[in-house]
Amino acid sequence: MRLQEHHELSHLLISSPFWKEKLNCIVHPSAVRMAHDLDPSGALGIGAGNNPFWKGFKHAYGEKEATVDFLFRVKKQHPEKIVLIQVGEFYETWGIDSVFLVEYCGLNRMGKRGPRAGAPLANIQAVLDGLTQAGFAVVVCEQTNDITQTGRKTRFISEIVTPSSPVYTYGLAMNKDRGNALFPDCPPEFGIAADARGMIVVEVNPDLRTLWTYEGLTREAACMRLTRYGGRLGRIFCHENTDKEFLERSGIHYERLIKISGYLPKDFSKRVEELIKIDLSLDIETPFMRLRPLEDRPVQAPRPVYQRTANQIGILPERGIPDLIEHMLPKGSPAAAQNLIRNFLLNPPPKQTADELRFTLNAILSTCTFFNEFPISNPARYVKTLIKREAGPDILKDLHKLAQNFLSCYQMDFAASMPSALSVISHILSTKINETALKASARVILETLEPVLPHEDDIPYEPRREGISVNLFETVEDAFKGRVAKTAHPEITKLYEAVERAAGRYEEALAEDLIPAIDANPALALSYDVHNLAIWLRGPANAGRLIHPHDRHGKPVKDRWSTAKVERALEEYKENAEKARLGVALLLGQICQKLASHHPAIVHLATFSNFMRTLILHVKECQAKGWSLEAGFIRRPGKSLVVKNFFPYWMSPHEAVKNTLRLEGIMLLTGHNMSGKSTLIRSLATTTLLAASGWMFPADKVEGSDEIDGWFVRTGVQDDPQSGLSAFAVEMTDVKIALRDATEHSLIFIDELGKGTESKAGHAIAAAVLEHLNQRQVKGLFATHWHELFFNPKINLEGIGQYSMQVRQGGPTYKVVADSSLSSSAFDTALRLGMDKKIIERAMEIAEGYSMHFSGNYLGERKAPYETAPQNKKFSIENARLALSEIAGIAEPAIHYVAPDAYPLFKNMNSSCLYVLKTKQGFFYIGETDNLIARINAHRNSPDKKDAELIYAGVAAGKSCARKWQAQLIMKLKSQGFPMLSTDDAKQRHFNDLQPASL
Repeated sequence: MRLQEHHELSHLLISSPFWKEKLNCIVHPSAVRMAHDLDPSGALGIGAGNNPFWKGFKHAYGEKEATVDFLFRVKKQHPEKIVLIQVGEFYETWGIDSVFLVEYCGLNRMGKRGPRAGAPLANIQAVLDGLTQAGFAVVVCEQTNDITQTGRKTRFISEIVTPSSPVYTYGLAMNKDRGNALFPDCPPEFGIAADARGMIVVEVNPDLRTLWTYEGLTREAACMRLTRYGGRLGRIFCHENTDKEFLERSGIHYERLIKISGYLPKDFSKRVEELIKIDLSLDIETPFMRLRPLEDRPVQAPRPVYQRTANQIGILPERGIPDLIEHMLPKGSPAAAQNLIRNFLLNPPPKQTADELRFTLNAILSTCTFFNEFPISNPARYVKTLIKREAGPDILKDLHKLAQNFLSCYQMDFAASMPSALSVISHILSTKINETALKASARVILETLEPVLPHEDDIPYEPRREGISVNLFETVEDAFKGRVAKTAHPEITKLYEAVERAAGRYEEALAEDLIPAIDANPALALSYDVHNLAIWLRGPANAGRLIHPHDRHGKPVKDRWSTAKVERALEEYKENAEKARLGVALLLGQICQKLASHHPAIVHLATFSNFMRTLILHVKECQAKGWSLEAGFIRRPGKSLVVKNFFPYWMSPHEAVKNTLRLEGIMLLTGHNMSGKSTLIRSLATTTLLAASGWMFPADKVEGSDEIDGWFVRTGVQDDPQSGLSAFAVEMTDVKIALRDATEHSLIFIDELGKGTESKAGHAIAAAVLEHLNQRQVKGLFATHWHELFFNPKINLEGIGQYSMQVRQGGPTYKVVADSSLSSSAFDTALRLGMDKKIIERAMEIAEGYSMHFSGNYLGERKAPYETAPQNKKFSIENARLALSEIAGIAEPAIHYVAPDAYPLFKNMNSSCLYVLKTKQGFFYIGETDNLIARINAHRNSPDKKDAELIYAGVAAGKSCARKWQAQLIMKLKSQGFPMLSTDDAKQRHFNDLQPASL
């Protein structure tokens, strides 16, 4: 190789940033030592060609036929992939690639000189799993049985395995050990771009040969599509117009980011497809199904459920929140069923699809006992093996079952529901399903497979004579038997018969040549050699007709005996078995080729099977829990949503407290600590989402006068260190997104907004958001402990309904009632949770000081302005205080002052109290009430009492006593000449003889 080309190759491989970064991550001691042994002067970490790194492995930098030269050529074609090459009964690699086999696959170094590692052929999938899970792509190279003129075996690239396509299929159909290989649910290859309409997300599944394109997404919706798989993604193809920081801020973890430049956003998905085909060495004409969300729906689908909302209502994992999906299915349900529901809820369907899902579930409720067992299927497993012509008998049996189950649904009462079920699957797959064509494909699958599937009586040849081991015949014929029926094709029948005859001749040769030798020499015995697949004599013998046989490598076996006739018969038997194996493999390949043309239908049938299995499991679990399907969302006047007797999805209906709510706008929810506000919000959000999506839900009934176009849930106060956001910043980000995307058809659930900052700004922001949601007529619940929302005169709560969590005898009932609750159980809750009693007692003392002396600009009671002007001193609020104290016998500290721009604190606000109000013009008014806040609001809305100051005192003896003191105080102030707005309440009344009492 020319020196210049050598330098280019060196830069391309071991010296590239890609491999340097990978080497910096290794930690296994053996891998670290191997990395130190890499020769930096060589492109692969392998030394010069005239200085081989182990005996016999010379090379010429890819220009000759040595194994290492073949490695060079493959690596130049795939510089950022690991290469495994079959060498005899092992897959091996050398140089830098071998370091990662030791690091990630638990392998040991091969030999003492030079970096080299490998694994037996049977362990190939385990090695590939270790590498792909670490983010590597792997090129697997096989060797043929033919030998070149130079005496070397011919090698070729058999398959490229990647994190998104991690299963090695070469030879799968004829390998029983690998025939049931699992195909994991891997994240697809993602591409992300942007245009004037929003974000573009491209999802490519190489195994399914599908490419989905989603356009016009918000950043949050785009993030949701990428994060729904969890964990770490492999590569992300990123258009040059997309901000890389968006991915980092969104918490999306990935191995590599590949920039695509020079292409318009409209051509972005096509370029992603081209790059993946190049990466997998696929022909550019390889067809991929290009899919988009269905656009002919009568109503647009709701917005995707954003990540934080999905976390808060249990769709995605979140510590401390019960998993919603686990409660919708029986324990131990297949992961495919869980993923189907999870993806369905993350992307709620339009109303028509939800109604069809509900119709299908109702049909299953009435006919589920008649269903066959629908297997959980992996469409990627079927499509990839069919396209690669490596679908074995297990896969063909699955396909037969899928087609059979699908067609059987038309032979029962469920037939009327099939159009609805297929419509839902169309939504899941984002592709229209032609029912007639799908039924035709299912019949083709049955007609193709029924004569081919193997029978149970396909057993190997059984020797009739004692002493001849059946193990040899089982091993030889296991290479082809049990894969197709003997009668699958006339040629197969002939090949089977030829093997049977050859096996009989081999048995006859053994009986005629070797068994008599045992009779003549008891020291001899028949021995089955498992490695060489032969039956030979073992023991001392005179040569005579006997010869030393040759092993599989052509070397004589000195301690075994046979005859030329036996060896010829054995060779003939093996040759016929190999012909039968090749014939069966050819037939399976032809079947795969025929069925591969139906691979879209196979995807539909597999999805149908998973869908039906999921629905049957869902009905089984949720019917026993008392969940319902009675839901309706019909456009009619008004904007109401009624949810009857709903309860938390993680609780049994027998132990849960049920609630009924009507939402006609944004509703304010108050209540004690731990009274159930957050649980109510989470329960209502999940119930409405399940009902609107068509699934069973934990309630009796859900009725809406309008379709719901989005759910936004904001609970909890947590920071996001990875994104550099404080708890308040996270709050504001979530609320900003909700306010931006929510419409009058959306549901918003907000819990404790503003608690991430100080109280003045916190309650003000909460109030502003609440008012804004009310103005936009958004439905939902707004839970809060900000009692300032009720006292601040700047806040407008007009038109906002109020609910509270009911408390009886000091404890929560977890029932919601139409009222507000302006009391708190914080101290009691803290004590119940084990907080030190002395700390709580001190906290209560501090709170009392807050009540009496708080001097903020928007709330609180202040001390009365005792220093008044001389002309007003006689008719001052302080003299009214003295009169109230004298008549009621109430100590002055228990009579509280409220400034004109303030409201009283909430101590016993639902008890009877007596108050004296002084207007700005100097007039007095004496009143009594059981709801002081409401009374003050009413007064200050009156022009003559606006900006009034007042004093008040609680009356523990009740309303009758308060009225008595009201009348007496009016008469006293009137007699002293106080200017009164009204004296009507001083008219003669009959009161019980009550003693003065106070709080």
